[in-house]
Amino acid sequence: MSESKPRLFQDARDIGMSLFVILIVMVLAVGFTGMCSFSRTDKEFAPVQTVDAEKVLSLEARAMDFPVRFPATPEGWSTINARRTMLNNTPAVVVGYLTDDKGYAQVLQTNQPVDVVAKDYFDQPRTQDGSMTIDGVEFLHFPPTEDGDDLWVGDLGEARLAVSGVADNATFFEIAGRFVDAAPLPHDDASAAR
Repeated sequence: MSESKPRLFQDARDIGMSLFVILIVMVLAVGFTGMCSFSRTDKEFAPVQTVDAEKVLSLEARAMDFPVRFPATPEGWSTINARRTMLNNTPAVVVGYLTDDKGYAQVLQTNQPVDVVAKDYFDQPRTQDGSMTIDGVEFLHFPPTEDGDDLWVGDLGEARLAVSGVADNATFFEIAGRFVDAAPLPHDDASAAR
């Protein structure tokens, strides 16, 4: 029966081998998930991982106490994230798009008032500097802060839309218009009674 070395006699080689084994296990675990990709040819624009945002938002709509919308994705765009988030300690839903010109647009849906959305969206207060009416809904513009993006917030009555990202205003107006025109997803009335 062999005896283990006392901790006093462990050297850098033993620690290095342990770290090497841990690193190999981590690489294998991440590799099998399929959530990582590597491309030697085009480092700037590797293949985009898309998500089924309609399925995610359909599930979220059942749990929210406000109408959640999800329009058809514009041609050439990809939905790259869809999730629940918190705004002012209240659940909200977010969907993000990679546009056809490699821009990014994100739409947040919440039941919080416009002033709360403008204040809490990037955790920095903002001052409105303009507005635009899109399909009958007035969207207020909040210019970017030092670390943020443009923010357009529209009030749909029972819900607010916040559109932001790294794209031009035409892109923001297109996706905002699609959300305004979209019918709310089916909603579980039992969750609204809670």
